[in-house]
Amino acid sequence: MFKGLAVEDLDVVYPGGVHALKGVTASFPAGVVTALLGENGAGKTTLLKAIMGVVKPRKGRILVDGYELRPKGPGDSLRSGIYMASQNPPVYPGIKAYEDLAVTLMVAGRKAGLRQARTMLAEASEALGLNIDPDRYLGEMGFSERQRLEVIKALALGSRAVLLDEPTTHLTPEEAARMLEAAGRLAASGAAVLLVTHRIGEAMEHADRLVILRKGVKVYEGPPPSSTEEVAKLMFGEVLAPREPKTFTAATSTGRPVLSVDRVSLPPRLRMARLEVRQGEVVGVAGVAGNGQEELFEVIVGLRKPAKGRILIAGVDVTRAPPLARRRLGLGVIPEERLGHALVPGESIAFNIALSIHTARDGFIVDWRYYEKLAEEMIRDMGIKAVSPRQMVDELSGGNMQRLVLARELWLKPRLLVAMNPAAGLDLEGQQAVAEMMRMSSERGGVLVIDEDLDFLLRVSNKIYVASGGIVKGPYLPTEEKSIVTAMGGLE
Repeated sequence: MFKGLAVEDLDVVYPGGVHALKGVTASFPAGVVTALLGENGAGKTTLLKAIMGVVKPRKGRILVDGYELRPKGPGDSLRSGIYMASQNPPVYPGIKAYEDLAVTLMVAGRKAGLRQARTMLAEASEALGLNIDPDRYLGEMGFSERQRLEVIKALALGSRAVLLDEPTTHLTPEEAARMLEAAGRLAASGAAVLLVTHRIGEAMEHADRLVILRKGVKVYEGPPPSSTEEVAKLMFGEVLAPREPKTFTAATSTGRPVLSVDRVSLPPRLRMARLEVRQGEVVGVAGVAGNGQEELFEVIVGLRKPAKGRILIAGVDVTRAPPLARRRLGLGVIPEERLGHALVPGESIAFNIALSIHTARDGFIVDWRYYEKLAEEMIRDMGIKAVSPRQMVDELSGGNMQRLVLARELWLKPRLLVAMNPAAGLDLEGQQAVAEMMRMSSERGGVLVIDEDLDFLLRVSNKIYVASGGIVKGPYLPTEEKSIVTAMGGLE
């Protein structure tokens, strides 16, 4: 009997008409890391949702160790031994890490007290080499910490199959290496590991097998091919030529300041930040996760008030101003978590466009025909893979959600665009599109990109600040990569 996870002739069509999976048959053997590759919108997310019972296939079978599984929801899959470490794990700020595991154990039908859950979490953390404090509150964790916790929980649960959805997206190269080593250890424990990634090199190096989807169809299954070019051709239909980034220098912008952050602090993470963004600039903030970047983003967009310091947008002091007042001054916002923070789940594309754009402008009457037409234009112009403006945003892939958020914010022609990890989880084509949009926005105003992907920042930025130990240092030129890396490591 086959040991592991398998899908047979899986076919999924969303209510809006998107044919996301077209008769996909693939296997994910126990004790093996199988990477699932495909461009944004290829069907990777839908395959995971089908396995977890979030979407119902119109035909096909899901099997675990040879037995058919017909999940009606994530709880059914969890009780059958399948655990999904989500790209956007839910956050319950008031509970501790070990309490989160205890709740998951209960949902999985396992009896374990809080003390036992704490011990299990600590042991799994040590076994995987991923350090997590069991007593740390989820609300205090950064995005990458929550991702690590998800992977640790998979081992603690003794899962038969583990679905890792872009687990290295928000990690530094060193953290990503540890995460991928942990995936190998999960497989060594006997689990079938399904690793979803957009990084071809990562899959080639760390996966034993590849499954590649393209436009909802499986186009390859087997050992990694001999070259990354061959994989790229299978994913995209053609090998994408790297686009030469526009060369910037700090001297290219002589525009007026659109953002001034002066000695801002928000303890305990953000100790002191000073930075400036001028019209015509794309300014990056690099750093290892947990060094105050989230707090910096939150105080700039108005989600939290700083303990000290001043924030000016277009010369106006907004230190204590609410988010809406900042929006009406010309602030565009691209948060890290798309669904829930940038987009309203359970609502249409047109609704999400109207909600943001209409709120940023004055007025009470919403012209829905206008916003549906506007949504059609954005879908066409930005290459968003969607059936119609009435399609639910939940049905879009992560890459298409991000394109929608970017299109909506750029339509407002912001004086200042602030983005948090805008290219996270996107394939090469998606990253190139985001980089181009950042530059387009800088032609009208200024752009601040807070990102853990240094390579991306080096490609798009005029200048780069570094968040380290809660202090924002710099700026540096993109050509000063060695100094930037040194500052990121706290060695400067």
